[in-house]
Amino acid sequence: MKSIYDFPAIYDLILHRDPGVVEAEAHSIHQLLVQHGVQNGRILELACGACAHGLLLARQGHQVTGVDRAPAMLAEAERRATVSGVALTLQQADIIDFTLATAPFDAAIF
Repeated sequence: MKSIYDFPAIYDLILHRDPGVVEAEAHSIHQLLVQHGVQNGRILELACGACAHGLLLARQGHQVTGVDRAPAMLAEAERRATVSGVALTLQQADIIDFTLATAPFDAAIF
C-alpha cells in the first residue's frame, strides 16, 4: 500500500515548512557543532526524507549520511543533492534497526 512517503512532492505540499525555518535550524546545528570544535563534521540524519537539513549542512562542509525507509524520499534527496552540487550518503533502512559500515558520527539529527 502506498503512503505519503511515496510521493515527495505531495509530502512537501502537505507538510510545508517555511524554507527560512529549515535554514535557521540547520544554521543552529552548524553553530552548535562549531562551538564544540567540530568543523566539517560527520552528521547522521535519521528519517531524513528528502534531507532538507542535510543538504544545507552539506553545503556548509559537513559529511551527511541520511537514513530513511522510503525509497521515493531517498531518490528525491539524491536528486536535490545533485541539483545543489553537494554529496550525500543515503541508505534505505528502518531507523529503529539498522547498521552502517562507517566511522563514528559527530552528531545525529532527527
